[in-house]
Amino acid sequence: MMMMVPFCALGIDDFLLGLKALEFIQDTFCKIHRLSCVNEVKILADRHFVNVFRSLNTYDFKIEEIEFSNPFDRALPENIFKNSVLLNGLDENGELFVVSPRNPLVSEKILTAAVAKYTQMKDVMLISVIASSDHPCQLFSLNPSETGDVYIDGLKGRFLQSPFPGNPDLWIAGDDNTPAVNQVTKKQIKGRQDFPDVYEPDGSFLIAKTDVLKKASQSSILPDYQGFTLGADASINICRHLDYYQYLAVQKSRQEKQGVIRNINE
Repeated sequence: MMMMVPFCALGIDDFLLGLKALEFIQDTFCKIHRLSCVNEVKILADRHFVNVFRSLNTYDFKIEEIEFSNPFDRALPENIFKNSVLLNGLDENGELFVVSPRNPLVSEKILTAAVAKYTQMKDVMLISVIASSDHPCQLFSLNPSETGDVYIDGLKGRFLQSPFPGNPDLWIAGDDNTPAVNQVTKKQIKGRQDFPDVYEPDGSFLIAKTDVLKKASQSSILPDYQGFTLGADASINICRHLDYYQYLAVQKSRQEKQGVIRNINE
């Protein structure tokens, strides 16, 4: 399995362009180097990062300079299959593990567990996901309708449409006389917290067969996905310095929790 790590500057205020990022990037390389579940690592980088890597220990990683036509899109793991240029030189029968360098909260243990889950799947892309804070039950389209749940002020008798109607496998929408029901727990839905969880890609990593990614790059139809769930304390996307300070806060919280657990055990 080949691991691919895309490094792309996202703007002049990108944290990875600062001096503090050098140690951060080196720690990422060390973590990847210790993984035994991959046999080859390729670092995709724009010219700036290729120069930065000269002062770091890149082990035996292959460094390939590349221009990202749309950094905000092409550098995300779940969108790597949109770049056919990156995929053309890969083994047709190979497997690709794309990891974002912007989430240091994803540990070696998590990455190894993701590979173990992927090996149990067939012809499906595995992507990292997190529980979404924005639930479909709270989203509405801007197209007015004669019926709906949210009244448009000033337009008498017109409502906003719900773009995500009740899914019979997840929940059944209620009405004035019948409460909505969570199909997973079989309990009445009285508030947002009563709905079943829904998930969204967090951009930390993906794993897929090369031929699945190549087919996806030539079609508007997305490949089948399965999700590897990350907790809120394992998901972050460090783009700006503010994100980095958030990461430090999460790390401090983790250390304090571990200290409390040690004290209890002692």
